[in-house]
Amino acid sequence: MELTTIDFDSKTPDEIREMTEALRAEANKLKEQQDNNERLIREGRENVRKLIPNVTEFQEIANRRAEQLERRRRYERKILSIYNRFPSILNADQPQIISTDIQILNRQLELIEKREQAAKAQIAELTKKQERLEQVIVDLRRQNRLQTDLMVQRDQDKAQLTHTLKQELEASKTLYVSDGRSIERKTTVAENVTADLNNQLNSLKTQFETLSKQRVSVMQNAPTQNAMISQKIVQKQQDLLKSIDTFINWWSGRRMLRHYTDRQEFLTGVETKTQERNDQSYKSIEFIKRGNSSRVEELKSLQNMNTQLANSIKEKQAKRTELDERKQDLLKSFKPLPKDVDAQLKSLREQKIALNNRAKSLDIELQVLGVNGPNRAEARYEDARRHYRSQIQTAARLKKSIANLKQLASDHNNGPKNQFVTPLTTIQDSRLLLSEDAPYVVQAASLELLEKLVFNPANDDRDFYTGLLVFVHTEKLDMQSFVQALISFHNNSEYVQYREERLKDLVEIWRKWFPNDFQDAQTRSILSPLINLVGITGMYDVQPPLKVNVVFNTNVPFNAKETKIPFCASPLIIAEHFTYQELIILRNIQASEFVGCGWTSTDKWTKAPHIMKMTEHFNFISQWIVFSLISTEGVEERIALLERWIQIMDAAAEIVNFQLVFEIYAALCNPAITHLQSTWQGLASETMDVYRRYANLASPSARFANYRNELEKFPPETIVPYIGPFLTSLVYISDGNPSKKALPNVSEPVINFQKFRSYANVLNDIMVPWGKDMVFYLNEDLLKRIQNIPPVELSESELFQRSQKLKT
Repeated sequence: MELTTIDFDSKTPDEIREMTEALRAEANKLKEQQDNNERLIREGRENVRKLIPNVTEFQEIANRRAEQLERRRRYERKILSIYNRFPSILNADQPQIISTDIQILNRQLELIEKREQAAKAQIAELTKKQERLEQVIVDLRRQNRLQTDLMVQRDQDKAQLTHTLKQELEASKTLYVSDGRSIERKTTVAENVTADLNNQLNSLKTQFETLSKQRVSVMQNAPTQNAMISQKIVQKQQDLLKSIDTFINWWSGRRMLRHYTDRQEFLTGVETKTQERNDQSYKSIEFIKRGNSSRVEELKSLQNMNTQLANSIKEKQAKRTELDERKQDLLKSFKPLPKDVDAQLKSLREQKIALNNRAKSLDIELQVLGVNGPNRAEARYEDARRHYRSQIQTAARLKKSIANLKQLASDHNNGPKNQFVTPLTTIQDSRLLLSEDAPYVVQAASLELLEKLVFNPANDDRDFYTGLLVFVHTEKLDMQSFVQALISFHNNSEYVQYREERLKDLVEIWRKWFPNDFQDAQTRSILSPLINLVGITGMYDVQPPLKVNVVFNTNVPFNAKETKIPFCASPLIIAEHFTYQELIILRNIQASEFVGCGWTSTDKWTKAPHIMKMTEHFNFISQWIVFSLISTEGVEERIALLERWIQIMDAAAEIVNFQLVFEIYAALCNPAITHLQSTWQGLASETMDVYRRYANLASPSARFANYRNELEKFPPETIVPYIGPFLTSLVYISDGNPSKKALPNVSEPVINFQKFRSYANVLNDIMVPWGKDMVFYLNEDLLKRIQNIPPVELSESELFQRSQKLKT
């Protein structure tokens, strides 16, 4: 059709409308052909990627061709939009270029300028915030120096006061000892003299009475003796005065003894008050030290915040530079639409023909490469995935070995921490029961003793903290009383150098196992004194959800035309997609869901939602596998499907997904499947050997001993486990052991701590980083098909009845 010179003046409106419609029809036809060519080229590129995933040269060629094709397609759509809106532009005599690209670019430039202004304002705000933080840091440092000077001055005053009091006390003790001895000697002498004086006084009284009676007769009969008697009386009176003087001296000595006794009591009171003041000084010093440590932590957090602000400013500046560069690129790349539209349209047609020829050449190249269908691509993909998985397992084992060696080196360098600590066996308390053999662990004790043993460095049981927290949450103790008891034992603990570290370990394990306690407002208010005492920052931060490493890649071999999921890809690829879905459910299970066997209670979906989701998923997959087998009426098809599920079970074991292994095995052990004798007899002997191997693995004998032994062969970072045996062990421990235990010579039963230790031991085995190092390469369409598997609406009895109708 000629488009260069058309005289529209000589044409009627109907003719112009017909020409316009014809042009639009031709343009739409060209667009459909172009889209068809694009689809063919894209399919060819997809086939190249599927069949030859490791040949990067063809991938680069296909990528460059796709980019060029995308640019041409956008340009052609712009031209067609102009033709559809303005048909008169086809008149060569009146060329008009109408486009909205200039307005779009102007709007983009305005948006870029607005973003630049916002970025500048944000940078200025962050700069001001950084200056304020730097000023706060300077103030904190000045306060720290002032507190340090105050502490030094207080230490000097305390030392001087202590020295003075010690000197005065020593002098008082010396004076008291010497005065006491002299007073004792004088008291003994005074008591002896007093006894003599009393005897003499009594004898004098007796003599005086006798003399008084005889005085008259003596005066009459012996007047000459009167003078002699008078002299004797005078002599006795003088002796009596001497005795009185001696008594006065004794009395003054006794008063002095009382004075020294009072002084001794005064000095004892002074010594007691001095000791109390010293204790208060020590407590104030410890309080100031804790305050200084908290300020140091605050200073560190401010420094970290300052660093983050600096990094954010740098990022904003980098974004600003990037926006400037994009702005310049847009300005440089801005060009008006060309006027020679016809020539460009002709060149686009030629390019379309060239692309068609290129697509045919790519098909020829695929044939020349000699790729023999998708089986070889799947084999190469599976080999690459096996090699990658073995490398991940080796790396996980090396990480674990390195961590163990670092721990051994750290223990060797630090030496035994508790070598001078009194062992637990020296505790003489009838409320405590220890194990008979070393290492000695607590088997039963009262709650008070358990709270006290938190700070005892001789208690090196790794399950003690977890067992104590499990007991508190299982028995639903008063949280506030428990926290206050911990704080009290911490402040009064005799192991001062160990108590901070042990309390910190308890709080960290608490946050690991029961993070909801640190998010609930009521529980946070109860735990805040304990957190402040430990001084750990970030305890109330919400822990980010655990992510699974996944890459969605269209190169993963997948037959979208196959309706049955087990046959739409290789068994290894199918097993890997199931593994990804099950690992997501497993990683969402929290440790608190295992406490108290919540999955067995009436409100199990509230107490253990993710455990119930995992159980429901297990039953759903097993029931769907049963339904898929009994829905296949042909015997040969059913044999092929059964063999395929056994192959997928083998692939799941290769990926180390024991959850899928037990799901498939549970389905194949269903009575609706086991009685299909002809189906089982049609399996090859090699397939039956594989089935028997996993039947032995899933055997429940000896508490799933074969499965537990197989589980220990691989690092947990590369495993998706089947947690059923662990849940069974927790139920046995919870239901088979009492929470209280009676001890001899104890009036009330104490806590059976061995039960909660065993419970914590199983929890430590469950709550490990399962599948953390696993990396999945998935096909998004296949994953959606697995996630959208319809539920089976038949019961177990209905499935069995339906299976009986088949020809067994």
